[in-house]
Amino acid sequence: MLFNKYKIDIEDGIDYHSFRNGIYQVFLQSEELAEKIFYTIDYNFSGFLNWEEFLDAMVNIRAKTMKDKIDLFIKVKF
Repeated sequence: MLFNKYKIDIEDGIDYHSFRNGIYQVFLQSEELAEKIFYTIDYNFSGFLNWEEFLDAMVNIRAKTMKDKIDLFIKVKF
């Protein structure tokens, strides 16, 4: 099942543009940083965030502690 406005496939997950435009905290970032976040989280390099990757991203983006924020920064930076 594919939704019309965004490339969201129930089987594959979501593509970069859906991720970028659909998540407020990512939308506010520069294009370069948003891409780094997406491709850091896309562990299997499929070009889509599967649902496990997507949920992991949501946990990291909504990081509450300073340690969580630093961990996300390190993953994205390197």
